[in-house]
Amino acid sequence: MNINSKKASFWIFPIDKKQKTISDQEIHIASLLPKKRAIQYKISRGYIRFIISKLFKIKPLEVPLYSLPNANPVLGKNFGYVSMSHCYDALFIGWSKDKIGVDIEKFNKNLLDIKIIKRFFNEKDNLRIQNISKELLQDEFIKIWVIKESLIKWQNGNLFNGLKYWDINHKMKIANYKNSKSNINISNFRFKSWEIGIASSEKLNSDQFKINFYDDSFS
Repeated sequence: MNINSKKASFWIFPIDKKQKTISDQEIHIASLLPKKRAIQYKISRGYIRFIISKLFKIKPLEVPLYSLPNANPVLGKNFGYVSMSHCYDALFIGWSKDKIGVDIEKFNKNLLDIKIIKRFFNEKDNLRIQNISKELLQDEFIKIWVIKESLIKWQNGNLFNGLKYWDINHKMKIANYKNSKSNINISNFRFKSWEIGIASSEKLNSDQFKINFYDDSFS
């Protein structure tokens, strides 16, 4: 793989895959977490190291990764940007030369909560969904949710403030924060049984959204 020709890459890993190599510092951090979160932390950081090592043809422990719990993972200079998201059965990782944020939700997961819509979604979001039939409401809710979550991760912001203050232009596939003039590129689509959201500083072509799905042949 010629890293100079790559603008962005995306991977989905089933959450039950074996853990990969992580640093001593990450092992120590995991030891301080509750058991479930420790496993999640070790799996996600191990696979970030795994894929970045493949991209740059270095060893996993040579990847300059700084990643604390509840914080966006950060790569060293000239290694680009990485973002991750997980649901109960999958880990989604995105890498780009430019700033990026990603989110994944299981499509059949019942995320819909009218209280959240009324309290945390903004007027534009509510106008978009108020005339949608009950059968399609869940679909539209998840689309808005994954886009906003990806924008919040791009921003390294707060979930519930972000839900309200990010305005989405679905037709133009852009979003802006609190009516700022700076537009962030957005995309969302379904892959297998998951809904995907991606926010990026630079516009990505449709061919950049190919998802690499991990199976036992990818090692």
